[in-house]
Amino acid sequence: MYEPIPFEFLKTYETKPQVLMTVGDLPAACSNMNCDYTYVEDVGDITSFNYNTGTRTLTITGTSLPAQDTIEEITFARSPCVISASSDTSITCVTDSSNTVQAGTHEPVVRTSMG
Repeated sequence: MYEPIPFEFLKTYETKPQVLMTVGDLPAACSNMNCDYTYVEDVGDITSFNYNTGTRTLTITGTSLPAQDTIEEITFARSPCVISASSDTSITCVTDSSNTVQAGTHEPVVRTSMG
C-alpha cells in the first residue's frame, strides 16, 4: 500500500486556468470533464430603476442590458418579476401579485444564463 498523492503534486498540460471543484467535502479531479475557466466580460449596466406600487410595475433603465431570451429571472424585493417589455436600454416587468413590497431598500436582481 502506498500513501495517496496530494492534488498539489499532480501536473497537467492545460493552457487555461482550471476550476477547483469539490463533491461534498472531497476534491474532484477533472478527468474527461471540461474544467477550463473562461472569463466573460460583464454585459449590461443598470443605471436606475423605478417601482410603481399601484401597478406593481418595475422599470429598469441601463446600457447594454441583456436580451429578453437570455434573462432567466428578475426579482425585486424577493418577488419574481414577469417581463412585459425589453430592449437594450430598459426592461419593464410586473411583480407577483401574491407578494407585496415591504418597507425598506430594495434593488432589482437580473440573472441571465451567465449569472
